[in-house]
Amino acid sequence: VELDGDTKKVINETERLDSDEGIFINRTLKCLFLMQQLPYIPRTVTNISMFLYEDMDSDFKKIKDRVESALAKLNEAQYVIKDHSGWKFLSPQEKKVEEEIQSIVIKPYEKQQSVRNVLVNIFDIPKINYKGLTVFDIKLTLDNETRSQKGEVELKVFSSINLQLEEKTPEQIVNESLDSPEIIYWLADNVSGLNDKVEKLERLRRVLDKKNQENRNGNLSDEEKGILLEKEKEKNNLEVDITQDIKRSFIQGAIIYEGKERKLDGRIQDIVAIFRDKAEEVIPKLYHQLSLADVKSSEEDILDIFEKNLGTAAHAYKNLKILDEHNHVNVNAPVAQEVLKTIKSKINFGQSTTGKDLIEHFSKRPYGWNNVVL
Repeated sequence: VELDGDTKKVINETERLDSDEGIFINRTLKCLFLMQQLPYIPRTVTNISMFLYEDMDSDFKKIKDRVESALAKLNEAQYVIKDHSGWKFLSPQEKKVEEEIQSIVIKPYEKQQSVRNVLVNIFDIPKINYKGLTVFDIKLTLDNETRSQKGEVELKVFSSINLQLEEKTPEQIVNESLDSPEIIYWLADNVSGLNDKVEKLERLRRVLDKKNQENRNGNLSDEEKGILLEKEKEKNNLEVDITQDIKRSFIQGAIIYEGKERKLDGRIQDIVAIFRDKAEEVIPKLYHQLSLADVKSSEEDILDIFEKNLGTAAHAYKNLKILDEHNHVNVNAPVAQEVLKTIKSKINFGQSTTGKDLIEHFSKRPYGWNNVVL
């Protein structure tokens, strides 16, 4: 393989990285460069060590340790990076781009917003269908930012990065939950390397925005265009990795409600299913009058009462005890009495008692009734 002058210069200057191991560091980089010319060979520490394995009497573990140390120094000096295909030697132009990426400072709020953007896709929970009886809106707060205002049941989600930046502990949230029976708290577990990945992604995005603009203006060389494509792939891979890491952090995290913390074991992979399971435990506590109208019904049931006689009307009426055993209207049925009591109370206070008013009233705590039932 013939090297251009700039590449030779880059490789040769690496001897200065360490007074004792400089020559070995240089050999490691040369080996990595040659391996990159053979794309079918994985550029792992083990494979690099095998190429540098001098004789059968050498201690392979010591060779491998030296290679790991050499790669760490080369990486710190931005001569190499590690990507999805393994370790990679950076050409002078790639090194320049990498140095530009590393020079960017990402502020804490930028990391938080980056994570929130992922949480929006992971926690797609606008509503919960409670056992087919009624649909409840869910108020959703992601890392202290409210994403959905509707709903009396609230899910508060805390990523590991948010917990670290806000210096909030699970114990503090447990105490907070004691006075908040309407809130389910979901805390993420720590995932090694997530913070670094998010920072790297935001740096990449910043540089790619700039380079793409330069490309549109026709200011990039062919080599730079190739580097741009590689960095776009790296960004896409990072986005997938981060999404998977964040999702895993929650399915292995903890749910806190009314002072009790439940650790998740990661066996259930479906975020919505995990939340639904907890919500079905919480909803009957908040809507303790829901049991008065806990029947499955549809708009067809309403038509039945007009199109059929009471004796053949839908079962929903009988389950609500609105019809007695003789198919007579039972005004003393608990659900009917609750509605009559509310109408009388509203009239006494001079409040409106339209159907819309009653639907709104009985959809809230402590009822949560399906408007079809009403």
